[in-house]
Amino acid sequence: DYLVKPFTFDLLLAKIRRTLDAVPGQSHVQPRGVSGSLSEMALPDIIQILSAGRKSGALRITYSGGEGVLFFRDGLIVDAESVGGWGEDAVYELLAVEDGDFELDSTRSASRTTIDSSTEALLLEAARRLDEERAQP
Repeated sequence: DYLVKPFTFDLLLAKIRRTLDAVPGQSHVQPRGVSGSLSEMALPDIIQILSAGRKSGALRITYSGGEGVLFFRDGLIVDAESVGGWGEDAVYELLAVEDGDFELDSTRSASRTTIDSSTEALLLEAARRLDEERAQP
């Protein structure tokens, strides 16, 4: 399957779901979420898809340095936890991860709200921090 640019994130998500549902040898039970490799789809892209689709659930990220989780409510990141902390700091830590795995569990929800910033603001701040970090000798 392929997408022709420009495309909507809802279309991409629908194609991903259809592809996962069509895996031979799998039962016809609907999966609870979506999972994959961050080397195939970067975390900022996944976040944008979930945000555009106004999805809710827990996005678990596992990588060689540990693991973390981003909690979404109606497309907004409302809480995050990682090895290094929680809240916005955890979001920035997880957005620096380039190699690992992700799994979305739409049945889990946030028990608290620690993040008030918009998803776009979080992504922009994470990009700024990564740029500054890479620019340091």
